[in-house]
Amino acid sequence: MSKLELIAQVTKSFEALGAAIDQSHSKNHSMYDLYHLVEHTAYHSGQVIDRIQRRTGTRFQFVQQGLNEKALRQRIETELKV
Repeated sequence: MSKLELIAQVTKSFEALGAAIDQSHSKNHSMYDLYHLVEHTAYHSGQVIDRIQRRTGTRFQFVQQGLNEKALRQRIETELKV
């Protein structure tokens, strides 16, 4: 799978997750359920990042100077040449 195919697949997956979360509001799910879903997804995302770092020898420095989402996005796009 190419880098662009992977990015497209991950984007599609997160869009589906977002749609499912949006639909869940109409079903009166508790905030706990939503927080649990987001936390669980973040946990597995961390696992994916860990495996990528191990396989490629690349270290992503996401929070070296605190979490700045705009800077993080720019760095990822620069490093991946998106």
